[in-house]
Amino acid sequence: MKENPTLAELLTRYMAAANLGATRLAERVHQVTGRSHLVSRRTIENWRDGRSRSVRDWRQMVGVAAALRLDKQHANELLLTAGLPTIDELRGSAQDGDGQLLEPWGTDSLSEPLVSPDWDALRDTAARITEQQMGALLDKYDPKLYVQRDDVYQTLQSFLTSDKGCFVLTGRSGAGKSSFVLSLISAISSHNTLCLLAYDGARMPYQAGLSTVIGRDMDKLGERTSDSGSNVFERLESEQMMEGKILLLIIDAINENGQSRKLLKEIDYLVGDAKYPWLKVLITCRPYAWRLLCRGMRLAEHRYYRPVDGKIAHLGPDRLTIELPPFSLEELQVAYDHYCQVYGLTTPYESLAPPVREMLRDPLVLRLITQTNQGPTLSAYLRPSQIIKRFLHAMIASGRLLEQDLLLLELGVMPLMFDDGIYRNTENSGKLF
Repeated sequence: MKENPTLAELLTRYMAAANLGATRLAERVHQVTGRSHLVSRRTIENWRDGRSRSVRDWRQMVGVAAALRLDKQHANELLLTAGLPTIDELRGSAQDGDGQLLEPWGTDSLSEPLVSPDWDALRDTAARITEQQMGALLDKYDPKLYVQRDDVYQTLQSFLTSDKGCFVLTGRSGAGKSSFVLSLISAISSHNTLCLLAYDGARMPYQAGLSTVIGRDMDKLGERTSDSGSNVFERLESEQMMEGKILLLIIDAINENGQSRKLLKEIDYLVGDAKYPWLKVLITCRPYAWRLLCRGMRLAEHRYYRPVDGKIAHLGPDRLTIELPPFSLEELQVAYDHYCQVYGLTTPYESLAPPVREMLRDPLVLRLITQTNQGPTLSAYLRPSQIIKRFLHAMIASGRLLEQDLLLLELGVMPLMFDDGIYRNTENSGKLF
């Protein structure tokens, strides 16, 4: 038999659903009740973290329930868990001006909670799955270095409000596709009506099918007890909590999955059927790999998002994709400043020669240069060959590369990436024939 939640568990759940930390919640209590010292940040933290399991002043918890915009049922649950009377019991005994604290539940103004407990539980479970599945990438991701790609981000926002079901983001190796995905965890998942669920395509065990894999993960990490083999999307639809909500399913590097074509077919069927309008899918892939995935496959093209103005979308084979391009010069300057701060470089952006700036527009090159540079200054006239040489020496020093591997790289790989001293990180440069 399942035990009733503790005050700490219940408060943590509601605060996460409202996207409020202790400081912001204390401020919201003040705004809602007009009482500046009713409850402090530290008091909320003590309740949330389980250091205090009871509440002496009912007005504090009523203020918290109002600030969280709980309906009467869930406000009562919170009060009872804290060892306090219900709303109706308090209304009969409240004195003087305290009765006004109960006014939010005197009408139907808060008849609908900001977020239902089931939706809250779904978002919490999805966040844990994302952390588990994207853990290796999250360990390498440094938000202090990241510069949001505004054009692509705004395009994604338009997709989320459109009637389309799939957003395909392409970009060459090192362009920042995974970093863009990881940035969404904080940039978008804080929206109360959006649930973000992300998988690393290379690690996703797809053999059992997409809906089964997600359903099993939710059963394992969440509180659901229904049949693990059932269609998780059908389950969510039947529970009638998705109205006005969005489940954003992200599969990063879909081409690296062992069953990538089968996975794409199932995604295409899901979004093409339009049975779940609340389901949005974001796929990332390298351009050439995307063409191979789609070869001989008839996709539901009308359900794939393409910007109306066509500034980012491709024509021809890549017409269903949105490209993550190299840094613009404005983005590069911001990104370069970030890397200088983290790696202690003192060379100003303005002193870099134009050819070097052009190279640095490739996020991969910017990362290689700043991470392997020795000393606080950066040569203003770097050549591509210097960049790769420094990177290879750093790889050997760290043990990730052996000396004997250099021959293959120098004779077989590097000539494909350079032409008369010009660096090019493109899909075509990797073709042997």
